[in-house]
Amino acid sequence: MSGTAGAATPATLTCSAARTTGTPSCSSGYAIIGQGFAGNFKALGSGFANDQAIGGSVTLTTTAPGVSFTNVNETAGYVTATLTSTSATTPGFYPV
Repeated sequence: MSGTAGAATPATLTCSAARTTGTPSCSSGYAIIGQGFAGNFKALGSGFANDQAIGGSVTLTTTAPGVSFTNVNETAGYVTATLTSTSATTPGFYPV
């Protein structure tokens, strides 16, 4: 994850989590999802640009095939989104 207009340095993720219902609690170092997953995503960290506070937009991306993020929101300390994976999502660890 990298910051944009408001961030001087790239953001640092401390943990991320995903669940199909409710708000994920962020207690592990990484989110584990499977093929065909659709649910909520949350990442804790520091150094986020918090551009939404000044009307900016936020984009969350990954190199994982078949994974997309929508409804992305952020503050200075965390990012939330809706995460969807497809049958094209292959097992492995991917950057966000």
